[in-house]
This record gives sequence, structure tokens and C-alpha cells, in this order.
Amino acid sequence: MPKGLPHAHRRVYCKGEMRYESHRRKVYQIGIIPVIAFNSVDEALPLCKALAEGGLPAAEVTFRTACAEECIRKIHEEMPEMLLGAGTVLTTEQADRAMAAGASFIVAPALTLRSASTSSTRAAS
Repeated sequence: MPKGLPHAHRRVYCKGEMRYESHRRKVYQIGIIPVIAFNSVDEALPLCKALAEGGLPAAEVTFRTACAEECIRKIHEEMPEMLLGAGTVLTTEQADRAMAAGASFIVAPALTLRSASTSSTRAAS
């Protein structure tokens, strides 16, 4: 078995139940969500524009790189129609930063109800 948690142990959180249902439908329509680890903010828009033009108007930007938050912000500002999320989110602070930057969903290897609740409360403020 590969290192790390099996895929079934990943957790997804969205802003509100209605948004969750809307995002779930979009994911099923699109069929796949590309997971991207950007090394530079300059890579974000060209790649996401290419994905959208190719029929994949969605991306999960991993929080494993220092530029992830700024990439999410830039993509959200320039391409608000893109289904955009943050992945590999390990702390509530990262979740807050991702949501503030424009992520509409969070993916974490072990997201707890407490962390999701904290982010939800802060996103609603």
C-alpha cells in the first residue's frame, strides 16, 4: 500500500450545504478535478485557462507550496467561473487563508468537523 492515507480518508468541505450540493453536481458533470502544485504564481493563469479551454473548468490547488494562496487569489480574480479549491489543507489557518483567497472548497487528508465548523463560522463573518 502506498504511503499516506488512502483516498477514502480525504475530506471535502464547502461553504454551506447548498454550495456543497452545487459543487458535487459540478464535479460529477466535469468528471475529474485536476490537482495542481504550482511552483510559481506565473504558472497559475496559463494552466487554468488551458484547463478551462480543454473542458476542465476546475482545479484543486495544493497548499504544499509557498505560492498556493496567491495562486488561488489570482485564479479566483481572473476566472471566477472556475470551480476552485484548496487541497492538502492541514490547519484551520490554511483553510481560512484559502477561503479568503477565493477557494470554494477545501480538501484535507483528515479534516475534522471542528476545523470545518471553525472555517464555516469565519467564512460567514
